[in-house]
Amino acid sequence: MKFGKRLMIAVVLMLAVGGTAVGIAKVKKPKADPEDRSNWVRKQIVGGPARNVILFVGDGMDESAITAARNYWLGANGRFAMDRMKMSGSITTYAVNELMDSKAPFYVTDSAASGTAWATGRKTGLFRISTAPFTGEAMPTIAELAHKNGYRTGDVTTDSVTGATPAVQMAHVRLRNCESPADEGVCGDDAKINGGLGSIAEQAADSDLDLIMGGGRSDFEKTITAGPDQGKTVLDSARRQGFDVVTDAAGLASYQGRKRLLGLFNGGGMTHEWSGQPAVETGAASQRCETGQRPAEQPSLATMTRSSIRFLNQRSKGKKKGFFLQVEGADPDKGAHRADPCWMMGGVVALNEAVKVGLEFARKSPRTLLIVTADHGQSSQIIPFTGADKTAILTTNEGSQLVLGYATSRSGDQEHAGIPVPIKAMGPQAANLMGLNNQTDIFKVITRALGIRR
Repeated sequence: MKFGKRLMIAVVLMLAVGGTAVGIAKVKKPKADPEDRSNWVRKQIVGGPARNVILFVGDGMDESAITAARNYWLGANGRFAMDRMKMSGSITTYAVNELMDSKAPFYVTDSAASGTAWATGRKTGLFRISTAPFTGEAMPTIAELAHKNGYRTGDVTTDSVTGATPAVQMAHVRLRNCESPADEGVCGDDAKINGGLGSIAEQAADSDLDLIMGGGRSDFEKTITAGPDQGKTVLDSARRQGFDVVTDAAGLASYQGRKRLLGLFNGGGMTHEWSGQPAVETGAASQRCETGQRPAEQPSLATMTRSSIRFLNQRSKGKKKGFFLQVEGADPDKGAHRADPCWMMGGVVALNEAVKVGLEFARKSPRTLLIVTADHGQSSQIIPFTGADKTAILTTNEGSQLVLGYATSRSGDQEHAGIPVPIKAMGPQAANLMGLNNQTDIFKVITRALGIRR
């Protein structure tokens, strides 16, 4: 071997063992910057399919409602569980201006039109439940498509289950107030007696959902006036079609049946968790919220969520396909409509407790896509001093005063606001919800994650 080649081999060997023989020092890797989360964020980006999807909806839970609840309950530097879901963005919320006979946007939506957008992937007019604008055509929902593709499905709310947000997954009516057979005058062509699919309660009983939970028992006690269950109540119809019915927290906790499950825990919407004094025009005094106001016989949203996940997961165990579950906390919206900050903030905290349950499940089942969002903006604003049309003052847990103003209506209930709402996600396909998206994009992400088509 020539001398030059021997010298080259010797140098390569010395470099391989550290290069100390020729004075080459080891290169030290720079220490990781604990404040730099770039690598952590990269690890959160998960592609591929999901086995399960849980969609959490805080009705009227815009950033102002979340911030007020965070300030009051955890302090300005506190963080909710939902805040720690780093795939985050915003969702636009407009509807179709059908009421003015226009296909142009109507910039302030209601829960029916907004819920229809994510449930069906298509925009519609105000007050419609999963029906097309102008034509009234029934549009298939995520829950319906998921069922057809072999997934278990569930729908949970603290509202009546015939309310707009839960209804968008299981019913198709032109007007959201078509809630029971007693509403035939509102239902019009959707009434069974007129050849339609029936009210929301009737369609819930007729649906393929594996699980429905919330309030609204009074709507199911109404008598059906047409069809195979004419003369019977909607509850009778639901039982005939394979639902077991539970009506209180104890019944839910002890349920061991193998049928589909319908939980109806109050006559109307479920009792709100927190109470306090609504905002006033003058003379607002600082107050603390009264917590723990829901009666023991009505399960919390977190309890309903845990029971629903267990129910759906058990029934999909050992199968390739899991479940789709929608969970709504209705109280942020109900409280904001009434300019009642405690009602509103208690709803945010309750939804966050339900999100914790979802996160707990997702840690054990990592092919689960979790999404937390809202259907529309609402009326509360955090302001420095009193002076809005209506004002409330809260003393927070960290001892500061939180001033909330309400000024979207001068008479009656406060109105919605046409602002984007937050969206937070984790799991397969979650990265596709970052940035500014439309509500219809939620449908696209979920159906792509579950591998289902229209």
